[in-house]
Amino acid sequence: METWTYKGHLVTQRNRQRDGRWLSSAKFRTKQGEMDLTAYPPNFEGYDSEAKAKEATARFVRDQIDKSRLANPQPFAFN
Repeated sequence: METWTYKGHLVTQRNRQRDGRWLSSAKFRTKQGEMDLTAYPPNFEGYDSEAKAKEATARFVRDQIDKSRLANPQPFAFN
């Protein structure tokens, strides 16, 4: 298990091998709760290397944070 930070969010990433293939998942906590992410569909059999699994999940986490209001919070406006 590894931990790293991206744009102020602490990410915990777990890599595991199953039947010779590598899978990876990640969690990060926000004020709204905890997010669990995987970078592949449920029936995916895995990557051929740990490095590929780690990079795919890390890229997915970064994309999700970048696309969300978590990375670019908008000021609250009163109407």
